[in-house]
Amino acid sequence: METEALFFKFSALKVIQWLYNRGFDLPHCTDEKSARILLIELADIPLPGNVLEKPTIGSEVLNLIHSFCHRVIRFLAIKSGIDRSALSEYLVPLHLGFYVYASIRGDFVLGGLQAVFESELNSLLSDVVHFESRCPLDPGCSKSGGSCMACLHLGEPSCRLWNTFLTRQVLFGTEGYFRLPNTTNSRFS
Repeated sequence: METEALFFKFSALKVIQWLYNRGFDLPHCTDEKSARILLIELADIPLPGNVLEKPTIGSEVLNLIHSFCHRVIRFLAIKSGIDRSALSEYLVPLHLGFYVYASIRGDFVLGGLQAVFESELNSLLSDVVHFESRCPLDPGCSKSGGSCMACLHLGEPSCRLWNTFLTRQVLFGTEGYFRLPNTTNSRFS
């Protein structure tokens, strides 16, 4: 299938800082390369359907990437003019990234993703980070895991993990990724 896609990738140093803030004791890293190698070595990414007794480095990384991906898809659909059900994900958690691509089902606007990349990328990322983070179904949604059809879930054909490993808490909670300071903690720089 020929289509267009956007790839989003996290900073390994920021992810390690985020994991450290969430209680994981990780070795000191000074650069992106050593941080990426460390995460590849330590992150055992769970498979769809796995139920874990407690969070692991791999499950937290997957939660972060998957939750961020779904939030991006929701905003990208608006900015690109592509129906949300026509956008799909391809997660590459060990590379701290994901692809969003236009699938062949639904209404597909060729060039919609490229247009966002060329002229709306800054606005898209700003909306993903700063736009409303609450769910219309709160407090119920938050109490039951922090993801539902109103905030993070996508249609099943669009989501490769069947809407598991999702929560707004990894992005916006008290120890959420978007709560990190803009400068990297000296422990990791």
